[in-house]
Amino acid sequence: MKKIITMLFVVFSVSSYADVYWGVGYGNISDEDDGDELSLGALELTVGNRVNENFAFEFTLAQGIQDDTVDGIEAELDTSFYAKGMY
Repeated sequence: MKKIITMLFVVFSVSSYADVYWGVGYGNISDEDDGDELSLGALELTVGNRVNENFAFEFTLAQGIQDDTVDGIEAELDTSFYAKGMY
């Protein structure tokens, strides 16, 4: 949790000089092969900070909300996060 708070602090530390934006999305991974079908989904929350017209920071938190079972094997998405800088 400390890492998440630290990353959010870094994203917002230059917010007085930039534009902060939010986004909510849904990501889905699907595959079908020889009658076997797999479909997983995650709800994503993104917070970004546009530093200037050429650079931005983004932090995304994803929570798996759609699990699936294939041939008796359960596949699920756990909570994950990532940070990225865009030039």
